[in-house]
Amino acid sequence: MESISRKKKRILSTLLVPLAMSLIAVSSVNIALSSIATGIHASDAQLQWILSGYPLVVGMTLVPAGRLGDIFSRRKIFILGLIAFVTGSLLSGLAPTAFFLNIARVIQGMGAGMYSPQIIGMIQQHFQGRERALAFGLFGMVVSFSVALGPVVAGALISGIGVENGWRYIFFINLPLGVLGIALGYFWLPKENGGEPVSEAAASLWGLDYFGAVLLLSGIVLTLIPFTFRTFSWWLPLMLVAAAAVFVLWLKWEKYLPTVGKEPMVDLSLLRIRSFLVGTVTAASYFMGAPTMFVVLAIFVQNELGHSALVAGTLGLPNALLSAVGSRWGALKVSQWGKAISLVALFTVIAGVLFVIVVMAGIIFFEQSVWWLLLALALMGFGQGVFGSTNQTLSMEDVPLSSGGTAGGFKQTTERIGTSIGSALLTGLYFTVSAIWSPGVAVLLVFAATAGFVSFAALLAYLDFSRGRSARP
Repeated sequence: MESISRKKKRILSTLLVPLAMSLIAVSSVNIALSSIATGIHASDAQLQWILSGYPLVVGMTLVPAGRLGDIFSRRKIFILGLIAFVTGSLLSGLAPTAFFLNIARVIQGMGAGMYSPQIIGMIQQHFQGRERALAFGLFGMVVSFSVALGPVVAGALISGIGVENGWRYIFFINLPLGVLGIALGYFWLPKENGGEPVSEAAASLWGLDYFGAVLLLSGIVLTLIPFTFRTFSWWLPLMLVAAAAVFVLWLKWEKYLPTVGKEPMVDLSLLRIRSFLVGTVTAASYFMGAPTMFVVLAIFVQNELGHSALVAGTLGLPNALLSAVGSRWGALKVSQWGKAISLVALFTVIAGVLFVIVVMAGIIFFEQSVWWLLLALALMGFGQGVFGSTNQTLSMEDVPLSSGGTAGGFKQTTERIGTSIGSALLTGLYFTVSAIWSPGVAVLLVFAATAGFVSFAALLAYLDFSRGRSARP
């Protein structure tokens, strides 16, 4: 972490370890589901809740928690969130039944949703210029590496400890890291927010926008539940229409509050910041495709090619390593290249996905080795790393310090919604085509759809880049 002072290195180290834990908690469970089913005799419906309940609760918590951190203390909300996450991890590892595990996962998800937006808010607050780009570069590196590391860790623990109880240690490994994070947060994180002042009404529990919070949470739940739990039935369109209506009502309410001298939960002026709006929408489109590709790949490699969970997880390691390299490189170049670097990153991801399609076709039709995927996924990983760090840096570039946590929570929420919708659509495509045609054709179609989502994100980035270039004198 050269070019960053010792004090800020401490802050960044304290923030990034819990970030890794929250993401590993998502990706590791994908591999552990069969072990959980064996260990506590969970049904398919219960497994779906175990898998999806955590990200659903995280998505519900992000924006309100970000706002609380902006108003009161990001440090306090960060530490409280870590305490909840560690408690949920302990209870998850000890869970005697699937119902108990689901409750524990809710507590764990609530904790992750509380502290995650504080990470972005504190980077926004304590880092400026090149230091901020480097910090967000490390942020992107941790995101990519953690998502890829989760399946490897889960596969190794289950293989080493046993199918019946190996899954429990996926949660137990969070305990020492979480306790360390709480201690470091108490001693190393600054106590003051240091942002712009808020009104006295907003800085009290009575002045919080509770109705706005309820409306936003309701809209998020109505949007996420159908996609999160794959409940495609006749009432799906009704839920989405209801979600749209709730979001419209929420927007009107948030616009109304400032006219009567009250603070809204989300300052809608954030959406008038072009860099933040474009970066958020572009990231949401990207997240609709890229994360689900790895879920489908793990299913195909295990169920159709007959490899172990450890092999399925190991395939993602070069992707994670090159993502770390890409994050670092992007952070160093973003100030020089500007918006162009995100565009190059997305084109690299598209090239990587197309390479994966070619390799996968060779595996399916010509019985090539599955290990050829390492090379294709590595290329994709470099682009992912560059995009992750540069998109985060450019999106938050013009956001006021006082709104860093709220903006971070809002952006993360849209990414979660994008991931949930993409996951439902692409896994649905995989299972449907597998049933009526073949799993091989299905996995190729999923990868082609992934390239489509990332291409749409690239189109948005290109239009924004072109507009900015044409506006120059």
